[in-house]
Amino acid sequence: MLQPIIKESSVTSSEAFLAYLCDKTFLSLWSYPNVYTNEGFSKTKTGKELCDLLVVFNNNIFIFSDKDIKFNREAEINVSWERWKKKSICNSIRQLYGAESFIKRYPKRIFVNKECSTPFPIEFDVETANIYLIAVTKNSVEPASEYFGQSDHGCLGTLVQCYNGLSVMQNKPFHISDYHPGKTFVHIFDEHGLQLVMSELDTMHDFVSYLDAKQKYIRDGVVGCIVGEEEFLALYITHKDPMVSVVGAMPLEEPNSIIVEGHWENYQGSFRKELLDAYKKGSESWDDIINYLSQHILSASVGLGADLEFSTHEKAIKYLASENRVSRYFLSKALNEKFHLVPKNVRSARLATSPLYQSNMYIFLFYPKKDEESYEEYREARQNSMHAYAFVAKYKYPKCNNFIVFATEPKGNIFRSEDIIVFEYQEELSFEMRNKARMVMEKDNILNDMTAVKDDSNKGYDVGRNSACPCGSGKKYKKCCL
Repeated sequence: MLQPIIKESSVTSSEAFLAYLCDKTFLSLWSYPNVYTNEGFSKTKTGKELCDLLVVFNNNIFIFSDKDIKFNREAEINVSWERWKKKSICNSIRQLYGAESFIKRYPKRIFVNKECSTPFPIEFDVETANIYLIAVTKNSVEPASEYFGQSDHGCLGTLVQCYNGLSVMQNKPFHISDYHPGKTFVHIFDEHGLQLVMSELDTMHDFVSYLDAKQKYIRDGVVGCIVGEEEFLALYITHKDPMVSVVGAMPLEEPNSIIVEGHWENYQGSFRKELLDAYKKGSESWDDIINYLSQHILSASVGLGADLEFSTHEKAIKYLASENRVSRYFLSKALNEKFHLVPKNVRSARLATSPLYQSNMYIFLFYPKKDEESYEEYREARQNSMHAYAFVAKYKYPKCNNFIVFATEPKGNIFRSEDIIVFEYQEELSFEMRNKARMVMEKDNILNDMTAVKDDSNKGYDVGRNSACPCGSGKKYKKCCL
């Protein structure tokens, strides 16, 4: 039975901003500020805070520690830096490793509120989970800009990162390192660097791919120094194929390469930046659907399906949220185009294979309500039709294993509701089931004349001046975002 989930409020404005950034990127269903353990609860009747923010998605666990420590601008710079680093960075790392250890030992003792009455709702397998430790610092950007402004460094104020053979520089002001190379890597972001990364890579897939690539380059000894987070970010985006998880070959030929300034400035005026912004604009409706459905799940106001567990609802929305930014654009385009084509009283559907996950197929079903039907009868009939469409789609496209059916009323209806159901086929249909699917297809006129939407995502960034703009405006690219 689905129950409302009330998250704990962020304590400080800094924590609130972090929660806002993560809600925007990971969306609200998977990010939980100020989670607690029941350690010592029997004595104090209050849980013990585990971390400032916990995000769990697709068996990826993100543990955030946020420190809002004032930087003393009056004392000598080396003294101020060491004091600030100890409170902001060292204490965060200690908290992160403690939280990681607790989660590994007691994964069932985590709660979203200090009363420990609401268990953490997202399931994960602690034995196989990927754990990301993220320390977020505050108040270093301005003093760092002043400090580097007096040198020939040219840094914009984000922390300088020194690794491997160059880690001897870590004690210099505003220089950080991989402090515990034998343990889980800790990603250290100042507030400016984190905001840049989460603004440019604002889907779970894109963010995870970035963290993985950065950690690999550092721990493999390829990168020795990064003069600012924005410089590695720009270099990463410039050389990353948007439809694969692995990063492309960066122009780093020597071990312990130094990533200098200039990449971010060049990226700001690049065609790649313009096109990515257009993809974001053209896929906003996909984000809106995820957020809308997530809010209904959190508030337990789902209508049909209220008798199902949280994990069942979360699983369905997770397919939509697993798509990266470019994939979301193509899927949004398929959905929106079909919505505007279907007449008010016509049942129709469009199939679109995920550009990112070729075994996943989306079915966008527009199902009209009959005048004589009650709304409850209509929703039940629509859900039955969703089952039939997924069954026939599996028959017609046997190489796909997962069918995500999103159903709503056609354009022009007074009332609107949404249903989403995921059908996962672990095996091929048997001979008997294929015959049955063929009968359903012919009898109920389901996907009889249907062809799947052509996957043109392999065009990547090659959008011509006279092509339709990726933002979805309907104008030519040269007349719009270009």
